[in-house]
Formats: sequence, C-alpha cells, structure tokens
Amino acid sequence: MRLTGALEHSEADAGGEILAVPLRGAWGALEDLEVCAGLPLYLDDDGMDGGLAGNISLGASYLYERARGGTNLLLRARASLPTGGEARDGGSRLETGITTGTTFRLMRLSVTGLYGLASGNDPFDDEVEDYMRFSLGGASFVGSGLQLAGSMAGSTFGDLTASACAVYDLTGEVDIHGGVRAGLDGPWRYRLEAGVSWTGVGF
Repeated sequence: MRLTGALEHSEADAGGEILAVPLRGAWGALEDLEVCAGLPLYLDDDGMDGGLAGNISLGASYLYERARGGTNLLLRARASLPTGGEARDGGSRLETGITTGTTFRLMRLSVTGLYGLASGNDPFDDEVEDYMRFSLGGASFVGSGLQLAGSMAGSTFGDLTASACAVYDLTGEVDIHGGVRAGLDGPWRYRLEAGVSWTGVGF
C-alpha cells in the first residue's frame, strides 16, 4: 500500500490560480493487480465555486506480461467520477489503455497510450466526446535514495505538458517529492507540487 499527500499550486492561462491538496492511494490487491484512488481537496479555486472536494478518480493496472531486461506491459483503466465542479474538474471521464516500459542501463523508459470518453457532470444527458491521451517518460536513480524523472504528456483535446520531478527516500517507508509541470499548450500555464508518501507492506 502506498499513500500520498501533497500541496499543489497551479495557474491557468487565463490568469486564475488554484491551491489544492491532492490525496492519492494505491494498493497491490493481487500479485499482478494494483488498484488506486485519488481525491483533490481545494483550499482555493479562485472563485470557481466548485466546493472543497474535486472529482474522485478510481483506477486499476494489471501486469499482463513481463520479459527479460525489465520490459513489461500493463493494462490500465481509470474513471473520474463527477463529484466536483464541472468547470473546475472537467466532468466525468472513462479511460482504458496500455503502458509499456523497459530498462536501459540505469534509466527506466515508459510509454502510455489511453483511449477515453469525456462528458459533463451528468454523462447520461450531456454530450460524450472521445479522445486519446499519451505520455512518454523516463526515470533514473542518480544517487543514494534520489530519483529524478521527466515526461511529456498530451491529448487530442490539444493540451501538451512537460514535467520534471525528484523523489528522495527518507526512511525506506517514507519519501518526499517535488515537481513542476509546464503547460506547453492548453488551459494550464504551470503546476507546482510538493508532498510526502508512505509505503507499507502486508496489507
């Protein structure tokens, strides 16, 4: 089990600023199956009046295949439940796709492709749009307990972001992280996040 809490500050291209506390959790339910959930709590949404809680996200990843050299293939699914404000949190979404990754020397490389359906807070009455989402990233340990990662992600909605983060292992069970996401195209100018994670076994 892994639990994460963070503080996130973001700024939109239109000039609005948002301060949130993202809460995330992941659990290895079976040997090759991981389930996860997330909920952002908004301390300040710059007058968007979306309430304290954002959209609840639920997801699962299944390790379909692994090969020599650290190469693997994961099947993924994710749902975003419309529990937050539609203008702020984007309504309901359902995604499915794959992630494949491999290890080259000291670097882990991965590629993700997802197909999704997006709607408003009432997916039974609102219009449903389909889209594709992708990401390409790499991560590497550069020192004792210190990992650096970077990625680029985008979708057919027209958004494109580049991100970088650092993770430092404090105790083996607790680590801290900090990261930045820069909006190259789309509604967000940047997002900054810093947080702490706890990992436990035997759950």
